[in-house]
Formats: sequence, C-alpha cells, structure tokens
Amino acid sequence: MHFDQGEFHFDARNSEEGYRKWREELDAKKRAFESRWGVVLGKRVTVWLENHAKPLSGTLEWIEPKDGKLGNHPPRFKLRGL
Repeated sequence: MHFDQGEFHFDARNSEEGYRKWREELDAKKRAFESRWGVVLGKRVTVWLENHAKPLSGTLEWIEPKDGKLGNHPPRFKLRGL
C-alpha cells in the first residue's frame, strides 16, 4: 500500500472530518509498517550497506510488490538508486 493513498470516508459528517480520518488511518498504517520493519520512510536517513566503503544518505523508499501484497517476505527498499 502506498502511504499517500487510501480510502476516503464518505459517511463522515463533513469533508474535513472525512479527510482527517483518511489521513489518520494512512499515518497509522505507515507508522505500523515503519515499526514492524525498523525503517523511517519519507525522511532523510544514513545507512551503511555491506560491501560499500561509505554510508549512503538520502530518502528511503519502499519498493512495493507488483501485486501489492507483502506477505511474509521482507520488504525491499531503494536509496539513491540502489
């Protein structure tokens, strides 16, 4: 799941309430994903990679599986093209 798209609540009393619930749910899903896998998405990070002499810095991106399902497999990430 992309953390910038979700399901809007059309049953909300007004558009602001629906938008707020939508953002809260997406943010909660993103926090759960980050907590589960020990990563921070959308912020600048520095990581040391095996077989790399220097650390890499940049914004960590999740490579979502083509079918959209993570299953029991660990996620794949991209940092500065790697």
